[in-house]
Order: sequence, then C-alpha cells, then structure tokens
Amino acid sequence: MANDTHNPSCPTTSGDATRSAGVGRVSPKRTGWATLRAAWLMALTLSVATPWLLRSDAAGDEAPVWQAAQTQAAAGDDQGIGAHRAPRWHLERLGAPQAWSASRGEGVLIAIVDSGVDPSHPDLQGRLVQGWNVIDNSTDTTDTRGHGTAVAGAAAAAYNDAQGASGVAISARILPLKVTDAKGYTSVNAVVRAMQMAADRGARVVNVSFEFVGGHPAVLRAARALQERGVIVVVPSGNRGVRQDFPAGAGLVTVAATDERDQHPQWSTHGPHVTVSAPGQSLLLPQPGGRYAEVSGTSYASPLVAGVLALMMAAQPQATSEQLTAALRTSALDLGEPGADPLFGAGRVDAGAALKALAASRSTP
Repeated sequence: MANDTHNPSCPTTSGDATRSAGVGRVSPKRTGWATLRAAWLMALTLSVATPWLLRSDAAGDEAPVWQAAQTQAAAGDDQGIGAHRAPRWHLERLGAPQAWSASRGEGVLIAIVDSGVDPSHPDLQGRLVQGWNVIDNSTDTTDTRGHGTAVAGAAAAAYNDAQGASGVAISARILPLKVTDAKGYTSVNAVVRAMQMAADRGARVVNVSFEFVGGHPAVLRAARALQERGVIVVVPSGNRGVRQDFPAGAGLVTVAATDERDQHPQWSTHGPHVTVSAPGQSLLLPQPGGRYAEVSGTSYASPLVAGVLALMMAAQPQATSEQLTAALRTSALDLGEPGADPLFGAGRVDAGAALKALAASRSTP
C-alpha cells in the first residue's frame, strides 16, 4: 500500500464462486494469438517475479489521520478534519451521485488485492463473492488490519442514504484476495499471483493498494497481460511525498491524491507514472466490526478510480481496456499545469464526464 497508517491484507476468491455469482463480465473476448500472448506474458511474469517485500499503502508517516469517525478534530485543524466536513465529500467531487442515473456498476466484479475484507460490515454485506487467501492457501480472508475493508468500501460500499459510508460503484461486487501476513506485508510474487487469480475469476478491475507496486517490472508485465484479457489494474502513486520516476505501464492506472480543494496533498507521491488523481484525504470509510474511520492516503484514491472504471464497464460492457483508460484520462478535470503533469496526471477523475466520453468514443465510427 502507499504508506497509510494501516497495512493491507488481501483475500482471494475461488473461480467457481465468482462464476456462479453471475458477476465479472469479461468484455471483448480475446482469442487466438491475443489469448496465447496474454498467457505467455503472465507465465513469464510469474517465472521471474522476485519476493520483493511490499507494505500496505498508508499515509501514516506523512499524514496520520486514522482516527475513529466519531472523533472530531479541533476546529482549527488545518487539514479540515472535523464536524464541518461532509462525510461523503469525495463522492460529490467525483460526480458519483449524478453518474448513478446512468450506471451503478451492475454486473462488474472488482478484485481487492489487500489485507482482506470484512464481509459482515453493514455497508459490505452481501456484496462479496468467495475470496481466497494467497498467503495461507485458504478461504480465510479475515481483515485484521482494516486497510482492505476501507479500500473495498471506497470502491463499492452500498449506498445507505445518510448513514455510514458509500462507495462509487454501489451495485458492483467485490472479490477479496488476501495477500498479506499478520504485519501487513506481502511480496511481489503474491501480488502477481492474486492479479492472475482475479482475472481467472472474472474480475474486470483489480485494485492493488501497495507501496511501490507500480514500479516493479513483474507487476508491469502482469498488468500488461491482464490488459490483453480486458482487465484494468489500478494502483496508488504512494504517500512518500516525493517524485518517483517510475515508467507509465500499459494496463496500469496509477492514482495520486487530491484534497477537498482539488489541491495536491504534500504527502502524495508524484511523477511521470501518475495517470490520474482522485480524492484521498479525510475520507469516511468502513472498518472491521461495523465501525468507520476517517482516513487519508493514495490507497483510498486508487479504489475510487477502480469504482469509476466499474461504472464505465457496466455502461459499456464491450469497451476495451484501451477505450476505458483513454476516456478516463481525456474526461478528467485538468488541474495544476495545463495538460498532464506529474502531480495530477491527466487530472482529477470525473465519473459523469468519463461515462459521456466513453459513450462518445464508442459511437464514433
């Protein structure tokens, strides 16, 4: 993950459970050479993946904000965490409520490669398909860290009027793939295996909120292989607050954070690898045990974008990965320097504009 105060553990789901759930519609079928090429790329990736340790993406070092939702910051808090902050400001900023009239993510499966997900949380009940624990080779996807539950909630928590939290793709399903140990650490090999499992089980979007994950060659190869299968991988830029010159990878959407004023938080890592940006500061998200927390980090900006992609996929099931990512970029609100820049990428994502851009691109001969 990107250095949030909580480390992630990710659950995996069995293919049979996912298929029987009727979710995870795999868009344009790829046959012949394209299928063989995707399989070859993934086999190569798994054969050379190194056990590079990764830690969950949390903003703990640079922006400690993992406080209970009931706890209000002092009125003078310069980060604006307090009673005056609307708990769902990020959804309004993304234009999600307006986009729901066109799409809610129905029929799309989002894989959460993380620390596990709490299936009993009121905002997530009935939304998960059977997951898998890549570390233990079991179906135990219990979230003991809290990170994965928050990430899943950002992507696809149910909408419950004014109560609790809400995700972006409020009718999508969640595939939990647990890849972390008890301390919240994982390896590139485990992450790559989970990415492949996600595609095998019908996921169209794969969110991987780990620090530095987008800079590893094995992950870049895996993302490219998944793109061949119509799957998009979304990752956070990180919370180190420094510039990193990772290459932009095909099939990989890297997300930086913005705050409530559409500005760049100083802890959000930047560089040429940033594709787009999304709200990542002071978000109210689910925690295990039916609780909520106000959190910050690019770990949470990333699944918001995964949710927007799910809305787009549900609205245009036959759209290719290339069409989806192009519409996501071209429709983003340009921030900072004109055009794409290292802080915001193409700009802050707008769900409604992305849906319109995708529809327009699909109708153009």
